[in-house]
Amino acid sequence: VQPSEFVLLAEQTGLIGGLTRWSLNSTLRQCADLLARRPDLHVAVNLSPRVFHDPGIVEQVVGAAQIWDVPNDRIVLEVTETVVMEDVDTSARVLHRLRDAGFGIAIDDFGIGYSTYASLRRFPATELKIDQSFVRDLATDPRATNVVASMIALGHGLGMRVVG
Repeated sequence: VQPSEFVLLAEQTGLIGGLTRWSLNSTLRQCADLLARRPDLHVAVNLSPRVFHDPGIVEQVVGAAQIWDVPNDRIVLEVTETVVMEDVDTSARVLHRLRDAGFGIAIDDFGIGYSTYASLRRFPATELKIDQSFVRDLATDPRATNVVASMIALGHGLGMRVVG
């Protein structure tokens, strides 16, 4: 079962909070074990748009990092571009709190949603993850190459790491 299927089902049934807690704790438990051998390791965890309305989400993420003794700066929290645009004020508030706690913030699937330059300025993202639809066509489509080059320049200009 693809994540797009079971995450959607978890969101529709109200189970996304529990799935998020399980995913976060499972990932950080494994990360804690690996950090002994790879102290430079970073880990990324996807967040559903539904968890932004959970008033305790920031404390849950901070608490999980403390429980598993994974430094906050080793954790990148990924949100899709469309997620942050669904409820801009709530998303911005939660993402700023997470960023202030030392977590990295990645905007995933960048380029296919509704992001604007204003939203890029507003959200405390540390990383842009360019959608695969752009990267896949780099070798065959000169326009894709130009678009990706522009996205990279934009991300770097905003002090972000850019991933394709």
